[in-house]
Amino acid sequence: MKTVLIAVALATVAFLVGFVPKYFENQELQAALERTRTQLEISSLHSQLGMILIEIERNNFGNARERSTVFFNQLQSAAQQAQDEAIRRRLEEALQRRDEITSDLASLRPETADKIREMYISLYDVATAGPGSP
Repeated sequence: MKTVLIAVALATVAFLVGFVPKYFENQELQAALERTRTQLEISSLHSQLGMILIEIERNNFGNARERSTVFFNQLQSAAQQAQDEAIRRRLEEALQRRDEITSDLASLRPETADKIREMYISLYDVATAGPGSP
């Protein structure tokens, strides 16, 4: 009976010795995966802004407006899902310009391109900043 208990205790210790490091490694990998997904989503948003800018410069305000609707919807989703508070805050700041940009595109204002350029640079900064960066 005593040898069975010792064997069970040793098996439990062996299990924990193997399990605990892998558990923490898994947690680190999950966090890295989430950061990578967030960066990918931000990069996709950044590309969409570039396409909106191209459409404005071509005077295709209708296409730019359609693309901006998709962009802002995805930006809102990204802001809601962002785990990093600094990234969430920066995405929400960009989202606050939705009505202004939409109105400018509907009014066919060429100066909207300058506003989109500002957002493009700001989103680039978010995409290239590390987690927790302001």
